[in-house]
Amino acid sequence: MTTPVSSNGRTRDFESLNRGSNPRAGTKEPPADSAPPPGSFGWIRLALLVLFVVGVVAAFVFGDVDRFEPARLRADLLAMGVWAPVALLGIFWFVQPFILSSHALILAATLVWGPVETFLIGWFGTIGSGVTSYVFARFVARDWVQRRMPKRLHKFDRGLEEHGLRTVVVLRVLFFTTHPVQMMLGASRVRFWPFLIGSAIGFVPGVLLDVVIGRSVLTWIVDRVFA
Repeated sequence: MTTPVSSNGRTRDFESLNRGSNPRAGTKEPPADSAPPPGSFGWIRLALLVLFVVGVVAAFVFGDVDRFEPARLRADLLAMGVWAPVALLGIFWFVQPFILSSHALILAATLVWGPVETFLIGWFGTIGSGVTSYVFARFVARDWVQRRMPKRLHKFDRGLEEHGLRTVVVLRVLFFTTHPVQMMLGASRVRFWPFLIGSAIGFVPGVLLDVVIGRSVLTWIVDRVFA
């Protein structure tokens, strides 16, 4: 006498046969977008690297680094008329992150514009400079920056990951646009929006200090030395 086989039993038999013929059957496929494909940012890195090299070469070929001294920069800005703010912001965003001091640019601006205009140009200029450094260090030279980062700056990396906004504000107040700190922020674990907002807040004291104190000191020097 034979024992009847239920439909559930036949279903189980078919499932076991299918699993035996196809080892991947019954397993959960990972989502297709669970991880970005290797080299997905390769073209972005290449494009940014090319723009960086072209910008540095153009700065040295078509310009004179001594031209960025406050006195000469002031004369050039006055000659540009209404385009002067755009030119200074361009220097802030694309040249300062690599070879210049933000303080020198802000001091030069104090000799051309009033305190309010100088503050706004200096504030937006330092923010743009920070973004350029962040993008360069994050997408172009992250490994290179991390290997050459001073050891005393590594202690900030954990704080940037856990308390990004607060840590960025403190670093900007203390170090402003110092080049090693600029690059360290881009190579760190801090996300972009806490970095951007923290930089915008942290730059305010430094820019105000340059505008208020720097204007008085530089005007006194120019009046005494170049009069």
